[in-house]
Amino acid sequence: MEVQLTQSPMASPAAAYPPWVLLSPSGDCETKQGSYSDADTNTLATAHASSGHLIGISLRLVPPAPESRVRVHFPYGVKPSSATVVLAHDDSVLVNIGFGHETQRGYTDDYFVYSAGAAAADPPRPPSLSLLPKCYRTEHEPVERMLYQYHNSIGLLRYGDDHDFVVAALEIVSSDEYDELGQPTWTAPELVLLRSGKWVVKRPAISHSGEDEDGEHMSASMSGWRWNFNSTVHAGDGSLLCWVDLSHGLLLSDVLEETPKLRYVPLPKTPSPVICRNVCATAAGTVRFVNVSPRCCCGAEGITVCHRSRHAYTINTWTLKMDADMVWVMDGVVDATELWALDAYKDLPRVRLDYPVVSLDDPNVIFFVVCDWAEWLIMVDMRSKALLSVYRYPKSQGHDRYVRPLLPSRVSDYFNSYPSRNNGMSPTSKAAADMETAMVNLKKEQLIITDGCSNSVRRQSSTISPAVPNVAFPVAAILLALQDIPGLAREDMLKAYSILVHDSNSNGCRLRALLALRMSLRKDWLLMEIKASEACSTCYACRTNM
Repeated sequence: MEVQLTQSPMASPAAAYPPWVLLSPSGDCETKQGSYSDADTNTLATAHASSGHLIGISLRLVPPAPESRVRVHFPYGVKPSSATVVLAHDDSVLVNIGFGHETQRGYTDDYFVYSAGAAAADPPRPPSLSLLPKCYRTEHEPVERMLYQYHNSIGLLRYGDDHDFVVAALEIVSSDEYDELGQPTWTAPELVLLRSGKWVVKRPAISHSGEDEDGEHMSASMSGWRWNFNSTVHAGDGSLLCWVDLSHGLLLSDVLEETPKLRYVPLPKTPSPVICRNVCATAAGTVRFVNVSPRCCCGAEGITVCHRSRHAYTINTWTLKMDADMVWVMDGVVDATELWALDAYKDLPRVRLDYPVVSLDDPNVIFFVVCDWAEWLIMVDMRSKALLSVYRYPKSQGHDRYVRPLLPSRVSDYFNSYPSRNNGMSPTSKAAADMETAMVNLKKEQLIITDGCSNSVRRQSSTISPAVPNVAFPVAAILLALQDIPGLAREDMLKAYSILVHDSNSNGCRLRALLALRMSLRKDWLLMEIKASEACSTCYACRTNM
């Protein structure tokens, strides 16, 4: 591969970056003089475009929400036509940059792979930018494949200790001849792969279950005119890429195989527009399907003219079992009325939720766009049925809802000297594991709470010991326990957090009492504790026990 690289020096990362981000699919074109001066130098990398221009890419990274931005820095006087973030995988982001106008001569269309490097490596690896070679129809045919036509069907996979990558574009090609029904006489999938700097074309075979739920043969539904890919995600923990058509299903392939094959997996059949559904890969490559279905007040699915059901919907989630059968398992349901009843939702319009995106840390947490007279990005916990955060876009800025959904990415974590990726475990999973460990310790001690007010406990044993065991609860575990409580306001959560952290440093009795309660009682109990603490704030004895 002919790649021209100019790497920026690795600056010392003074501030921690978020463990993961939501990338906007639209890049920011920086064409003013001095645009490099306000770039984050930790994230800046440069390379030459096919036109010879030296360009740079930097990242503006913020915790979700809102979204983070990819900034493309152009030489002064150069007018780019577009900058699109195609996809992200691990430390890499695929960016498409166009120069000139598509209908005019001199137009160039370049693809770059941006790599974050690794600040935690010894020595640290700075970010880099690689220009992909042009892809042609055949080895001897000078007709260039316009990869921008594949935007939603391009996949990127990082693999190996040498930080290699493979780029894979999937297309369903068809003949120029048509039968009496107007359908092409033959169709076939075509997989265009960039491996070791060279493009190759494969014609993979397709395996499927034979018939769908309506008895229609799968081969008939593979016709090119019926397939429209929406995105590509990395499935599982290996080299499996998943091409997503939100109207028909998934096509999966191991792109590192010498002779790759395709596996067809249909989506659960649910009536809803494409913008109300999405397939995402979350922690450890788990594939999740989110669908927002309109419903009637009687409970029937589908669009309705019933006035009482205007904008009513049901959110359903499924997880794909990565085994031989590859079936979907429904594991989450939230109705619109459950969200509308929350105090945190009272200032939001009661309209349909669009563009779902699953959190990389917690598969039960989903982001949605709420669009009415303004735009919001909200975060919903499907497990606790709670609204975790609300971000309102400024009037001059909105989510690119007419383009594609936001792209979850861990690229930000690679700029941290001490990344949160511990043994492949996400931060939220780590906190959950810490909580589980602490609970196991409690069970081993067989502690029974006898008096929450006096902070006294006794141990079940043949010999009663006066010593009170001190089981330390990690701070992240305390925060996780509070986040699971539905309807707990932000201010009350902070107050409860302060109380429980202080209590955990002594004997942790309050947290054990909280965890012993049913989930439906925990909010009221915490509010009572907060009220009692505020009422006795002048009492030295109470302050000492806290």
